[in-house]
Amino acid sequence: MLLLSAKKTSSTVHTTMPLHKHSVSYFLIAVHLILCPCYGLTSINATNDMLCEKYNETMCNSNSNGEGCNGTEECKPGENEKGNLCYVLWQNNSRSFTIKLKGCWVGSHDACSNRNRCMETRREPNVQLLFCCCEGSMCNRKMTIPSNVFAPTPAAAKTSTAAPIRMASSSRQIRNILLFTMLPFITITVVVAIGYWVYRRHKMALFNELPTTDPSPLPPPSPLLGLRPVQLLEVKAQGRFGAVWKAMINNEPVAVKIFPQQDKNSWIVEQEIYLLPQMKHDNILNFLGVEKRGDQFQVEYWLISSYHEKGSLCDYLKANLVSWGDVLNIADSISKGLMHLHEELPATKGEKYKPAIAHRDFKSKNVLIKNDMSACIADFGLALIFYQGKPTGETHGQVILAFFYLVLTF
Repeated sequence: MLLLSAKKTSSTVHTTMPLHKHSVSYFLIAVHLILCPCYGLTSINATNDMLCEKYNETMCNSNSNGEGCNGTEECKPGENEKGNLCYVLWQNNSRSFTIKLKGCWVGSHDACSNRNRCMETRREPNVQLLFCCCEGSMCNRKMTIPSNVFAPTPAAAKTSTAAPIRMASSSRQIRNILLFTMLPFITITVVVAIGYWVYRRHKMALFNELPTTDPSPLPPPSPLLGLRPVQLLEVKAQGRFGAVWKAMINNEPVAVKIFPQQDKNSWIVEQEIYLLPQMKHDNILNFLGVEKRGDQFQVEYWLISSYHEKGSLCDYLKANLVSWGDVLNIADSISKGLMHLHEELPATKGEKYKPAIAHRDFKSKNVLIKNDMSACIADFGLALIFYQGKPTGETHGQVILAFFYLVLTF
């Protein structure tokens, strides 16, 4: 009947007015577009009109206005034997379902429901995400959840006979971390403590060997051995073998190095170096004399020398900038002083033979700066004298202690 009416309409059109053959083609296409939706006929481009409902929970939560997270999605044609399908992915949370994703799905028709709604649900054991796909445009708008979804799976229904896995407590983990972190530090501390204990024991053994009374003879007389009045003003430096004071004698500034009783050997060695023949030199600290102060229980050994206000090279460089000319002057004077120490000088008419001397503790702390920015070498407590044809003898006892001190320091 529809075809007859179409024919009648067509004949009527031909009788009223002639149509161009292109106009007839346009007319037939329009009739096809009108009749297809009304009577369920297949459209020419029906394969390109597959639509699915679209939803993305992550986009909706991250976007405050919800733009672009839901709507309608047009499905692209499938490849090979796969067709266009719609799907729903939701999550099972304590018998309540939350939709996660909706949209187009390209897959096999055999694995999906052929109805106009999503009914057949697939899930894996112990997985809370459920999946369903269906055929037909917008078929994922409605979904039906089967009752067997809530039934426990056989794997879950079986009683587990395996022993429960015990997780390490947080306190045990913290204890293990602290143990492995602190173990190297504790080991180093113990080693350093043992080394320091050995050092102190050795030092106290040397101290205990010193007699309470001083049976050794005094050194040769010096200009200040008569205990002239010395006024100590302030401590300028603290060294390994004693403290250096700024003092006044007859309104003249001098430096007084005070040795405690256990460092008496250093006091003897240092004055022995200064009293050698031909030791007077511009780049060697000017020696004035020695004194022994106090009684037999509180003895101090003093070594008096010229005072230099600028102090040691180490302290001066920390607080001042030096010019290139001053650097050359300091270096030149230091080299001259070391050369004088190391050199053997033959006897002259006025003085005896001077042997070679090794300082053995040369550093910037033991170099003093004069007012003219030249330098002089001081502190001969570890020095060693090399006499011709004679062995140097046993190493000074304090060298061992100094070595132990350096090991513990570094």
